Amino acid sequence: MKRHDISLLSPVLCSLLLSACALDALEEQVDDTERVGTVESAIKAGTPASISEQKTVRVNGCTGTLLSPSMVLTAAHCFPNSKDPSTINVQYGGETRNAAHLVIHPKSAYFTDDHATDVDVVLIVLQSPFTFGAFEVFPLISGGETDLLVGQQVTCYGYGAQNASGSCSTSSDCASGQWCQWGKCMTPSSILRKGVFTVQESGVDPDIYFELDVPNALGQTTLPGDSGGPCVFYNSFYSSWHLMGTAKDGNGVDYSSYTSREAFGEWASARIACDSFDPRAPSYTLCSEDCPCEVGQGDCDYSAQCRSGLNCAWNAGAKYGLPADFDVCEAPSTCPDFSAASPDPDFCTNPDCPCTYGEGDCDSDRECGGELVCRHDIGPAVGLPSTYDLCVYPTDPGCPAYDAASPSETFCSAGCPCDLGEGDCDSDSQCRPGLKCGTNNGVLFGLPPTYDLCVRP
Repeated sequence: MKRHDISLLSPVLCSLLLSACALDALEEQVDDTERVGTVESAIKAGTPASISEQKTVRVNGCTGTLLSPSMVLTAAHCFPNSKDPSTINVQYGGETRNAAHLVIHPKSAYFTDDHATDVDVVLIVLQSPFTFGAFEVFPLISGGETDLLVGQQVTCYGYGAQNASGSCSTSSDCASGQWCQWGKCMTPSSILRKGVFTVQESGVDPDIYFELDVPNALGQTTLPGDSGGPCVFYNSFYSSWHLMGTAKDGNGVDYSSYTSREAFGEWASARIACDSFDPRAPSYTLCSEDCPCEVGQGDCDYSAQCRSGLNCAWNAGAKYGLPADFDVCEAPSTCPDFSAASPDPDFCTNPDCPCTYGEGDCDSDRECGGELVCRHDIGPAVGLPSTYDLCVYPTDPGCPAYDAASPSETFCSAGCPCDLGEGDCDSDSQCRPGLKCGTNNGVLFGLPPTYDLCVRP
């Protein structure tokens, strides 16, 4: 049976479906038509679950787990095109919270482009926490060895999808809010489902992944659509639930793979206690060996306070729109130096040398380091051609997203300073630290010539 990596599927399929098809049907080869039937029967026969059981949330159509009132764990491939937190919201118990920061695992294929060793997880820091009681219990997470799980039974959770009727070739053939999968228009389900499965060793990398023995005795199997959903194990000795892994890929019939806690548990546990980087209010004590900083973040004191493979550059703040005396984590010295005088459209394509703040040309958020995102057609802000795209900070929490198609003369402010190529600004104080407010430079960015946009000095 051909295996399908969910990272190749539409991110809105990132939820859990539990199929109760007959076992003899699962043993046969299935074509796309039969796969659609599997989705439909899953919606009808899945086991409903309560969201409070494992603090399971919906994340842009994917499934995630609350590790604390303000932090969610899910799959990194749920966001294949953008890591801008302004595009992400989390739903739990009828309430919605917006994302403030995304912290993608440094060994995720999002950065490395290596799908054989992809640690496919991301932490989402929320702008405001969900409200819980003082003694609320969340699933525990650690970095235990995967082989200790083999043969154990785990309970796996996630949200489903359902056939909305209508044939399709692409998602454009479907109504708004639907997507095309297996030749049918699909729509998200609001029902959380669960199933109990036996863990077996991964045939890919047993230190990073584990597989589920599917279908189970009830004929259930996880389907493409469970991305980010948790599998948990009940430890009777401690009377507590432990998160074992998050859904990564499967074929909807007889193969289901999860990213194991061994690959990300210690990292996630440490990050729960770490403060988030805020370029509007940068801290001189943010980076530490326990909470290493990413590309474009600081203040660091030495390279061990940066994510492995990065260097701590002293007094480099102005380059990153930060105070000039800030020491910032950046790509290793073996990477080529960025030069606006010698523009290179392929400069950001090496995953080992992600572009830092104000560098380009980038083609997607994947080519920007850390939390940085790729903004289009702002090259003139650093002296590059107008068609060049640069890596910049994501939209600040609580601030409006910049839209060059709908410019505003009052967009920039001291409370929500503008980034490279954004405007209209009236003074340098309305731009990020280290940037200046240009004068009548709007025409360089396709805006009215009287507009003033923030640029690098």
